[in-house]
Amino acid sequence: MTDVITAFERSPDGGMGLARDMRVRWALEEVGQPYDVHLVSFRAKREPAHLRLHPFGLIPTYEQGDLVLFETGAIVLHIAEQHAGLFPDDAGARARAVAWMFAALNTVEPPILELVTARFAEGDRPWAEARLPLVEDRIRERLAQLSARLGDADWLDGAFGAGDLMMCRRSSGSGFGPAGRVSGACRLCRPRRSAARVRTGFRRPMGDQRRSFAGRGQSPDAPGNTPPARTSQSLRRSAVPDTTCHMSISLDGVVAGPGQSREEPLGRRGRELHDWHIGDPRANDADRVANEWLMRPRGAYVMGRNMSGPIRGDWDEDWSGWWGPEPPYHAPVFVLTHHAHHPIPMDGGTTFHFVTEGFEAAYSAACAAAGDLGVDIAGGASTVRQALIAGVIDELTLDIAPVLLGSGERIFDGVESFGFEPAEILHSPLATHVRYRRVG
Repeated sequence: MTDVITAFERSPDGGMGLARDMRVRWALEEVGQPYDVHLVSFRAKREPAHLRLHPFGLIPTYEQGDLVLFETGAIVLHIAEQHAGLFPDDAGARARAVAWMFAALNTVEPPILELVTARFAEGDRPWAEARLPLVEDRIRERLAQLSARLGDADWLDGAFGAGDLMMCRRSSGSGFGPAGRVSGACRLCRPRRSAARVRTGFRRPMGDQRRSFAGRGQSPDAPGNTPPARTSQSLRRSAVPDTTCHMSISLDGVVAGPGQSREEPLGRRGRELHDWHIGDPRANDADRVANEWLMRPRGAYVMGRNMSGPIRGDWDEDWSGWWGPEPPYHAPVFVLTHHAHHPIPMDGGTTFHFVTEGFEAAYSAACAAAGDLGVDIAGGASTVRQALIAGVIDELTLDIAPVLLGSGERIFDGVESFGFEPAEILHSPLATHVRYRRVG
């Protein structure tokens, strides 16, 4: 009998992998247990059928024959007890794993959820400005304590287990969500996020949850849109994952200014296109959501050589990219070049592969490597143009900055038709963020 879990039909986090069902999916993948997912609309979660599964109208729920469970921690604990792979054999080590599970839910999670409430539900209250720094300090303290306990290890108590699974979602959740500026400097969050992402058990459900969000530009609760109460999403997926592209662009269609160099990798004034996500104090919640779109995990990336570094012609020096020892990709990156180079493995799961046979070869290799998380066309302008002309992009996000650059690198030169329609629009003083989906 196949286990059944519930998840929201439209992932509230935009497919970032932070919704509550993610940890249950991940646990089932880790133990190799097949499962089906019933997708629940925001309207249906309040109806009697779902309230019989979860008395508080939340997700996830878990059904195994006549057994019905709710609450993520209880479900993961049950899975770990029923199947090998998440609990060690030693009784003491198992007890410690349970302790870490409870610590994730009772010690680390509460201040993160408090920050979400303080920012979004109470952000307009007169005490919000004074309260937020106090909540952020509590999160920093917890993450620092967790980081100190972890030390240089990948996982909390030897091999990966249920305690790590629960704690990874909380610590990395704070990194992607509203607490991102709190946890971004915490030494714990980046390496554990990287270690988690390279696990197959994480990558598969991440792709599933991403597809629960993709293509639904209208909220399931929007007027005139009445979806079925529960629809099924099979674990064994056959659809081809989306290919995405996310670019910052000027009002006159430029994605990088003229005169790109080692000193100015974005070209003259090109940095102005990115103020929305690199520290401008005017950035608002729309910019933070768009940054989460930008940083969502993908299975593989395709980029041009100019995007990967300033070297032109033959490889005459040692260069491994702009990003330091741990690039933000955490997945294979296929770099278009006319000059062959051996692969460059980096920390955190990124390996740069250099492809000399053109865009089609690089894209095919990326698709083969990406699995269920899909491919992202990472830039620069020439590579994006080739992807648009080839018609391989399913979702195109443009962060349109109120800037005129006059000249530079453009992504639409030579592209004869657009073929997308807006699915979601956010705006701030720094950019208008438009997420387009391919028509048809």
